[in-house]
Amino acid sequence: MSQGESMKSIITNFKKYCYISCPVIVTIFFIFINKKIYSISVSEDRLNAIIGLLGTLVGFLLMAITVFLSLPKENIVIKRVKKYKHHKIFTKCILLGIFFSCLTILFWVMNFSVNLILITFLISISETMIAAYYIYLLCLYSFEEL
Repeated sequence: MSQGESMKSIITNFKKYCYISCPVIVTIFFIFINKKIYSISVSEDRLNAIIGLLGTLVGFLLMAITVFLSLPKENIVIKRVKKYKHHKIFTKCILLGIFFSCLTILFWVMNFSVNLILITFLISISETMIAAYYIYLLCLYSFEEL
């Protein structure tokens, strides 16, 4: 396997497992920043705002899965999405985004460490951004088919 093929394989696997790889990168980045560069502290008001934002993120994720499920199954774009199994990646992003959002709220209610709350919050944000990207692509390609 050449170096170019190896790099292409790494990128393909990164995209295929983006629902895992992006949160791992976010977590490593947060821990590195928090330990080596700048100690992150959050006031109680900002923590409450983060929890309020999570409710909106869960609403967006539920809306995104609803939009996806309501698209016609005979559409060329949806057939292509299913052919390459992007619907599985998208669904896993949605489910993990909702899971980590609820986990963050649970950690906040149970008064866990602020760093743990922030890590789960950032993971839920990354999953939401991936889901938003997939919705964007679905809309973009759907309009191209018209």
